[in-house]
Amino acid sequence: MFFVKNQATERETGEKSLRAARFSLALFHKRLHIHPPDIFSFILCGVCCVMDTYNPCVSCGACCAYYRVSFYWTESDLAAPGGVPHALADHLHTHFLVMKGTDRPTPRCISLKGVIGSQVYCEIYQRRSSGCRNLRPSWENGELNKRCDKARAKWGLPPVDRDAWISPHPDDFPKAA
Repeated sequence: MFFVKNQATERETGEKSLRAARFSLALFHKRLHIHPPDIFSFILCGVCCVMDTYNPCVSCGACCAYYRVSFYWTESDLAAPGGVPHALADHLHTHFLVMKGTDRPTPRCISLKGVIGSQVYCEIYQRRSSGCRNLRPSWENGELNKRCDKARAKWGLPPVDRDAWISPHPDDFPKAA
């Protein structure tokens, strides 16, 4: 009897927490004036701040669908809490893992969501591997990256313009308050 009562209490507490989380998300969405589909890319990309510049990566995603993403096994959540989710990786060889979907002739990372060249986000952005973190987009730090441009060319996208990082965002970009 005691066990059943605790289960019911836990279920009620869980339902209250879920309702509170949905309410908080709705308030967050209204305050920032962004549409529900955009809120997930906004949150999951880790861009929870007001931005005056446009990041061309959120309308690209070419690198995630062009390169193999391999990394040392200790970057996974099996070795490091908060690491790359092991369930999203395959064993490559010896001590290396590879993101599912990137080790094939037509790669596309399992964590890439959206339409390449339109609007994309990484489902595990905060937990992505060093391979992802180290591939910097062209002109982000004032330097050309030929690997970025090569991936974009494969998808029929023009190279990133140097001014893309300093110009204001386009009019249809989701705006924060």
